[in-house]
Amino acid sequence: MFYDMFTCATPNYSTQNDSENTPVVVLEGESKKTFENLLSYIYPNTFILIDWDNIEEFLRFSEKYIVDSVLLSAKTFLEREFRKNPLYSLILADRYHFKSLYKESSKLVLDKFPEYKRKDIFSQLSLYSHTVLTKKYNAYTDSLAKLANVDFTSGYLHCDDCNKQSDHDLKINQEFIERS
Repeated sequence: MFYDMFTCATPNYSTQNDSENTPVVVLEGESKKTFENLLSYIYPNTFILIDWDNIEEFLRFSEKYIVDSVLLSAKTFLEREFRKNPLYSLILADRYHFKSLYKESSKLVLDKFPEYKRKDIFSQLSLYSHTVLTKKYNAYTDSLAKLANVDFTSGYLHCDDCNKQSDHDLKINQEFIERS
């Protein structure tokens, strides 16, 4: 399972304890803590829970070294918890190609698009996702603007006994203005 991981790693013999000559494996570009967490997750000597603090490291490491069980567990965490952090979930879904998670988290991001767009983390979205979200939000606001120009009161009578439609149109228009 770890063949590819260890073929790139080189043994580094410690000079502190010559009697043991225990080889040390160095994984280029990886932190000891991330590797320890990954091994603890796979071989649970100590239980490591996937959470918002380590999800990105688990996803990156599991994709890099093709550890499908960890990738699946991280995806499951995101599918369960994406409502708590929709923008970050969308970024990770975009990066790791989780289609259903991408769709659901993008809906939540679009609900508060101006707020999320101002966050620094928004720049981590791919150019494609940034463009798609912006287009969808603009189409939504354009539709609202068109809807605001529709005259809902033309030809409306509030009761069958009314003869003076113009009086009612004036009254209804005033009511709409007061409610706005």
